[in-house]
Amino acid sequence: MAPLSRTLFFRMALVWMLGATTATADDWTETAQRIRELRAAGSYEEARSVLETSTSGPAAERLAEAEVLDLALSGDLAVRAALAEADSLHTVVESEFSRGRLQAARVPAERRLDLLRGVLPENHPDLARSMVDLATIRMVSGEPEAESEFHEAARRLRARLGESSEALTLLYSTLGGVEQALGDLESSERWLREAVAIESRLPNRSSDEWSYPLTILARVLDQRGELARAERIDREQLRRALASYGEEHEQVARSLNNLGTTLHHLGEYADARDHFARALEIRRKLLGESHPDVATTLNNLAASVEALGDLEEAERLKRETLRIRRATYDEDHRWVAATKTSLGLNLRRQRRLAESESMFREALPALETSLGAAHPEVARGWFNLAMVLADRDRVEEAEEAGRRALRIFRDRYGDSHRHIANTLRWLAAIRTDLGDLAGAESLLVEACETHDRARRRIATEEHGEFFAGSPEPDLAMVLAARSRPLEAFEAAERGNGRLLEAALLTAGHGRISPEVRARREAAAASLGRAEQRWSRTRDRPAEDEDRRTAELDLIAAQAVWADVMSAIGARPLVPPFGARRTQTALVPQTALVGWLDRPFAGARGWTWGWILRAEGEPQWVRLPWDPGDANGATTAARLHEALDVAAAWPMRVTEDEVTRMNRRRLWDDRIGPLLPFLDGIDRLIVVPADELAGVPVECFLDPEGRCVADRWEISYAPSATLLAWLAQQGKGDAVDGLLVADSSLPRATEECRAIRDVIGAELITGEDGSESRLTLRAQSGDLERFRFIHFATHAETASDRPDRSAVVLPPEPPRAFLSAVLDTTPWFDGRLTAAEILREWDLDAELVTLSGCRTGRGRAVSGEGYLGLAQAFLRVGAHAVVMSLWDVDDRASAELMSRFYRRLATPGVGAAEALAAARTELRDLRDPDGSFPFRHPVYWAGFIVLGDPA
Repeated sequence: MAPLSRTLFFRMALVWMLGATTATADDWTETAQRIRELRAAGSYEEARSVLETSTSGPAAERLAEAEVLDLALSGDLAVRAALAEADSLHTVVESEFSRGRLQAARVPAERRLDLLRGVLPENHPDLARSMVDLATIRMVSGEPEAESEFHEAARRLRARLGESSEALTLLYSTLGGVEQALGDLESSERWLREAVAIESRLPNRSSDEWSYPLTILARVLDQRGELARAERIDREQLRRALASYGEEHEQVARSLNNLGTTLHHLGEYADARDHFARALEIRRKLLGESHPDVATTLNNLAASVEALGDLEEAERLKRETLRIRRATYDEDHRWVAATKTSLGLNLRRQRRLAESESMFREALPALETSLGAAHPEVARGWFNLAMVLADRDRVEEAEEAGRRALRIFRDRYGDSHRHIANTLRWLAAIRTDLGDLAGAESLLVEACETHDRARRRIATEEHGEFFAGSPEPDLAMVLAARSRPLEAFEAAERGNGRLLEAALLTAGHGRISPEVRARREAAAASLGRAEQRWSRTRDRPAEDEDRRTAELDLIAAQAVWADVMSAIGARPLVPPFGARRTQTALVPQTALVGWLDRPFAGARGWTWGWILRAEGEPQWVRLPWDPGDANGATTAARLHEALDVAAAWPMRVTEDEVTRMNRRRLWDDRIGPLLPFLDGIDRLIVVPADELAGVPVECFLDPEGRCVADRWEISYAPSATLLAWLAQQGKGDAVDGLLVADSSLPRATEECRAIRDVIGAELITGEDGSESRLTLRAQSGDLERFRFIHFATHAETASDRPDRSAVVLPPEPPRAFLSAVLDTTPWFDGRLTAAEILREWDLDAELVTLSGCRTGRGRAVSGEGYLGLAQAFLRVGAHAVVMSLWDVDDRASAELMSRFYRRLATPGVGAAEALAAARTELRDLRDPDGSFPFRHPVYWAGFIVLGDPA
């Protein structure tokens, strides 16, 4: 999506620069705005007349305006000239700032502050506002030390206007917006909460008035993952805007746009689309077809439409966005370039490669002009061009563009940034495609080292998913091709399941105290600012004072960061167990299998399969590469889509020939070539493959028409290391079972009662199964006594942020809005997210079952499969998780679960064996009319076991 938070911040700062007090439509707001317009025009006599005829407004604000006008009309021509120049410069500052031209705004801002210092008293609000203008420009330009000027301005405003002035509210709101733009979300939230608290104490302030600080706070909470709070604020702001302004007003459009943003981040793309569409309708009516805010809303609408899969409509909306921005800004403006880049990415997804290339080539000169040739966005522009050139099989040109991107990234980031690792990985694929395996290996070794350095430096699970694109699997394939199978396995394992391993093996299930978490966030923000200062000064001469200061600041920030990381147990990732140690966890009849895929230029690529048995070296097999159909959809992708469609179909479905053909081809491509190495094997443990994420291998069909599930017992593991680690832990002493049912779902309580009859578990529904009640039990340690935990509830999966995937529980009692916003205690919204599970839960469970729809889905991540709820439960102590890959049929799910738990209650039977038997029984279940209602794999293959299968 568009950088909404930054757009909102600039609007927030503009409100400050314009001198407005609140976003309400009261008389004083309009009067103050009119006075400032007259002052900017030099019409001080008319401005005084407007002030004298007005009776509204805070006394302190009116007095401050009168003081300026008295000075201007005092007869001192020098004073009037200084004020006139300062007031006219205010308009220049506001205009340049609104266009994102920070340096062009800085010079007049500095001149205006000098002029006002010469004529106004020290504690005059206009002088404080001018200080804030310049501090805002400096901080956004990368000078965090300018924050001290905000605090000096606040001191002056307090001295003049008191503790609860609207100007002070707006100052803290602006500071919060600046901190947000700079990425310091913790500081931003603190200042914005202070602004909201001051605003709530203002005299004559209605609780129904629309609030700028609340708007920015919602965006910050959104970025921090607190979507429940953000959504509550956005909905309240929309209610207030509608109550104050009616249906068709800019504040209503803005509120709709903000709520749409939060809904988009919640994964509710259809609702987000509808809110953006309504905002667009209002803005077009109020602002016309070609206003920049219309372009912003079009761009957001395009993002939600694209997320819903309508690439053609998204393209249309992006082209309309581009038309407006071209009419508004210069052709080399960064927003024009950004829109061209977004359109180029859309066209690439549509496989319209020539048009995509043209759009990227148009964007590059504009990026270089607006940002400079050495800016990271320019590097990303070159990399986008490189990828589409490779798609068009113009390998040499693609490689050159990729190397240009690499040079810029290296100059900017040094040797420990993910963009460098990703670019090296991509260049290695080009070398592999050209047959230069030695060159590819060299590039990949460097890429792996760079990736590890970058990942260690971040070393937080919140950001870890963005570093999951490890180059290790690519190195594994190159090593396999060079006949080094053991090294290849070690490399593949270093790239598999590393987020989960890092949490389990290095950070005590990833949970740290709030105090240490706050220290970590502060240290990360400080390190980021120090790196920015160093990047701006490192090319200066060694004796340059600013360069020396920046280097010392960077060294100090790195030391603080290292101390904090040591405090939370973060250290270099634990080395993978390796083949020999993993084999100790495998019984003779078990094999660990996995696949690796890597596209090259054009329609070429590599697929490799590997097998590890209890004895012997890993075996590697080169497999057929699937280039996909005319739309780029591979066999696995087509089967994935067919199963999703069948799952959503309201009637009972039977299998079609195309689905059977795709199941057969996947056997031929993925299983058949491995058969020589699977003699005597009864159980397969599958490590997720990127291309097969969400496609159960159980349903592949062999040449005789038998399912994989009929030949082997199947389970899944995020990695060989995690599988071996779980096996070494042994089962705990927990014996009880806990069943959580959503009583609003027709069959959920019935399903849980049937399970209770088998295993004698505790069944909770309604308020007893609410998020707050379960959180209290988790905090008390009560949940550690359960061997089995079963959720028969809805679930939500978030493909963009797996930590936001959630188990949906009964709603909590409503809380008063303002107290809920200002209170920093946990917000229980009925959504038990993966992030909350990681923070609050500790288990000793043999099994967690998530029987709702799509509970095994989330974000598809290279080397991880889907990341979401299942991984969260494994992180906090579950040995295995049973989860669903698509929408489940109520009857089929209930039948499967009752059979599964009956098998599981048998001594010595593990989760994988119990699920395999239950699936077979369900598939063979015959209705009284003689039919087999559950023969289609959508009914029996949707549940899988992740983790320890025993």
